[in-house]
Amino acid sequence: MIRNFGSINIDHVYQVSSIARPGETISALSFDLVLGGKGANQSIAAARAGGAALAHHGKLGSDALWIKDLLAKDGIDVSHLSVSDCRQGHAVIQVDGRGENSIVIFGGSNHAISSGDIEDFASASSESDIVLLQNEISMIPQIMKAASETGARIFFNAAPFGSQILEYPLHLLDTLIVNETEAEGLSGASDPEKAISAIRRNFPKTAVILTMGAHGLLYSSRGEEISMKAFKAECIDSTAAGDTFIGYYAASVASGIDVRHALRRASAAAAVSVGRKGASSSIPLSSEVSDFLEKNEIPKV
Repeated sequence: MIRNFGSINIDHVYQVSSIARPGETISALSFDLVLGGKGANQSIAAARAGGAALAHHGKLGSDALWIKDLLAKDGIDVSHLSVSDCRQGHAVIQVDGRGENSIVIFGGSNHAISSGDIEDFASASSESDIVLLQNEISMIPQIMKAASETGARIFFNAAPFGSQILEYPLHLLDTLIVNETEAEGLSGASDPEKAISAIRRNFPKTAVILTMGAHGLLYSSRGEEISMKAFKAECIDSTAAGDTFIGYYAASVASGIDVRHALRRASAAAAVSVGRKGASSSIPLSSEVSDFLEKNEIPKV
């Protein structure tokens, strides 16, 4: 089973001709209110990928109980979602004509994780689980330690990056997933290959996936190095592309697919998602990813 202890946000998405600069006021071309948050997006992606049962652990605001029903529609176990007096976390997202985005996040209920929530998570977990984490909720170090004590494999997406991540017990991770900005924050190196090498030196037991958007990805673990280019895709909105990749990758690994094919499948899912608007609404079904893979070959390195 995949246990995603993750954030849930309500996304306020504004389509704009160009992302607002400091001091600038602009008019939006359109507006949508959708379910988002890295945790929710990754849960939905993993559920749509299929192959593994999925439970979402986390905190809902009392103003957003409807989100339970929305997640459950994708077959996600929502019985471990507790309710906080805080307002639901939300994000304000600008998306320009090239598909680039700018995001401001308010943590809200995602920052109200309690020791009781962690105890519930630990009692439900087992060594056969994959625990999926992102950096949009509170008490991440405590969750990592609790997950490690159960023997579960921990996949951590170090996003959004903050200096506090440097103090997390990253040596407990099975897999660390970062983009170029997060890799530089962890390693001090701007070159992707140097960054992934530095991270692996610091955490030799941890596999590292470094995603580079349209430039593909690097994967490094004990005895295996993979460089994979990205599928060609028209980018309309990249908001949940990374989350789609991570959810599909986790589900693929959990279902027994080898790393190289899991990376390829996850890359294809991300390529489909960038051709659609929205966050969770852009995440493709497994059948759509299979169709895409039949029609598209990943470019040779």
